[in-house]
Amino acid sequence: MYDLKRMKYADLKVMESVVPLNGNRITVYRPTAPISRTFFSARSEGECYIFADFTGMCELATWAALAAISIDSIVWIPKTGDQVGWAEDVAPPCDLILSHHSCQLRASEWKDARQYADKGRGRTLSISIPEVDQEQRSNGGPRRYEERPLVHLHSHANTVFVSGDRKSFELMHRHFSSFWEQSVTNDHCHISGKDHETEDLMIMFVVPEDWKPEKNL
Repeated sequence: MYDLKRMKYADLKVMESVVPLNGNRITVYRPTAPISRTFFSARSEGECYIFADFTGMCELATWAALAAISIDSIVWIPKTGDQVGWAEDVAPPCDLILSHHSCQLRASEWKDARQYADKGRGRTLSISIPEVDQEQRSNGGPRRYEERPLVHLHSHANTVFVSGDRKSFELMHRHFSSFWEQSVTNDHCHISGKDHETEDLMIMFVVPEDWKPEKNL
């Protein structure tokens, strides 16, 4: 759990939608605009990738913090037209879904639910997030954390699904926050899934000059 003495509040602008799922109505949060210089992909089932520059990592950290406290909601981060110049052969770009196990989101159900998630209203959420450890950033970027999160990784229909619990997304927040402006391309960390032999999420830093111009998707 986070150290409550080191929490701060941030205002996050979101698009909020309500979708029918498993006989319930589930809230979906997504950015009001694409998160530039981020790229999500999956090479095979359970082998997933997140690429981002420093600004992208900072924004993703905030969305991971939102996912941590959104027990009954889904965080949806649509893909952008940005691509990493040397990673074209990784796989096509994907959307990213962060959801708690309790939502019981099946990948095959998202396609129908997405038509409702595309709609929505803008609002501002005030969320609590941990303060960034500046000493950690200044001492060289990503750290290894001993605890293993209970995440499950799945890819379907150009979407990467990460399901877990609060501790999982708190750890993801810390990983995104561990990069710093002087990080170099290929600085990375891993989050292992429930089946650590087949499920792996790699988070990799990519400097701005390694990104290709945005494409229309």
